[in-house]
Amino acid sequence: MDSLENVKCEKLILHFKYVALILFLMFIFAATGAWTDRVNFTEYLTNAATMISIVLGLVAIFYSFVSNTSLNQSLGNISNVSSGIEKSNQLVNQYVAQAEHLNKANLQNSGQLDAISINIKENLEALTNVLHEINDKSSQLEITVATIPDRFEKLETVVYERTKDLKGLDVSTSKSSINWSVDDIKLYIDQSTLSANLAIYACVEYSKRGIKFNISELAEIIDTTSASYIRGYIGASHAVGLFKRVIEEGEYLITDVKPALRDYDILGSVEAYLTRTKALNTQQKREFREIVAKLKEKFTD
Repeated sequence: MDSLENVKCEKLILHFKYVALILFLMFIFAATGAWTDRVNFTEYLTNAATMISIVLGLVAIFYSFVSNTSLNQSLGNISNVSSGIEKSNQLVNQYVAQAEHLNKANLQNSGQLDAISINIKENLEALTNVLHEINDKSSQLEITVATIPDRFEKLETVVYERTKDLKGLDVSTSKSSINWSVDDIKLYIDQSTLSANLAIYACVEYSKRGIKFNISELAEIIDTTSASYIRGYIGASHAVGLFKRVIEEGEYLITDVKPALRDYDILGSVEAYLTRTKALNTQQKREFREIVAKLKEKFTD
């Protein structure tokens, strides 16, 4: 539809043009026929031509004036644009210079960072070696400390056997005659390690049930320390008269537990210590609470 309307418009314009041309030519012929018979026709024609020339000259002058004004404005705009381009060029040059300076500074910083990284790596390697040495020394010290209770137990046994030969001295009687108060038990528990307190708790529970037990099995439950440490601490508790320890074929039987120890809330003391202490991290506290839960489950009737 649009193409048909365009074609119709073009035909109308074409008709209008040649009709206007015909009318203009007819007007020229009519004017020529009407005015050529006059006497001063040529003068009129000359004057008309002169007037037309003058008008066209004025139009040309006015057009030149307008063109010059537009040209001056265009030249001014071009000058402004040129100035703006020059300033932009200067700014771009400044930015390029700054970018080059920053690039050089980054290269220098990268070199310094590489040197620092190498130094840190060397220091970390040295620290790692020191930590390995400390770990080795700690392992050796732990082994040595773990054997101390066993040695004390052996020493206590030797001393005990030797003192029995002395006249007028009954060692078992002197130990059992110690009166342990609740405050004494509290002080003893507070001064002991968590692993030792858990071992004492197990001894009391075994005593209540009259059950023999093996140190290795108890050490498997209290897996934060060694069997030698538990054996030595039980021997020390026996030596100070908290209870009696009887060893038969490698198994322990605990009897004669002091009443203050039997009734003391050892696990409550352990939980209070775990709650208030900052010496243990969250993982270590969780491990001790898991051991407490295992012991509770083991001695639940």
